[in-house]
Amino acid sequence: MESASKTKIENTPLGPICDPPDPGHVPNYWAQIGKELIDREYSRLRSVEEIASLLGISAGHFREMFRVAFGVTPKPYLTQVKINEARKLLESQFISIGDVAVKVGIPSSKVFRTHFKELLGGTPSEYRRTQSTREVNL
Repeated sequence: MESASKTKIENTPLGPICDPPDPGHVPNYWAQIGKELIDREYSRLRSVEEIASLLGISAGHFREMFRVAFGVTPKPYLTQVKINEARKLLESQFISIGDVAVKVGIPSSKVFRTHFKELLGGTPSEYRRTQSTREVNL
């Protein structure tokens, strides 16, 4: 029989998730693990419910812990990570904007464009044009 003090490691489709020795005594543990999961697997994650399920906690509890720990809820954080990665792809590679959206885990070009414009004030096409003009003017 396994001792309660041992750390349980569970393999999930997105990698191992470890239970802390005593989650109640590790401030923001699940929020931090969720953030690391988002940072590592952003392109495969679709929802807060999926992340919470992988962590083995409720979505509502995860949202609140994340908000307290980082000052933002996990959904906008996940979107921000995806858009930041999209910016890098738009700057460094000439692939279609639809392919960029898919690479960062946003399967709809329309949704990708909307999120991009909300966060950066312009469309992905405008951003790409601005970046290529900026490189020429340097």
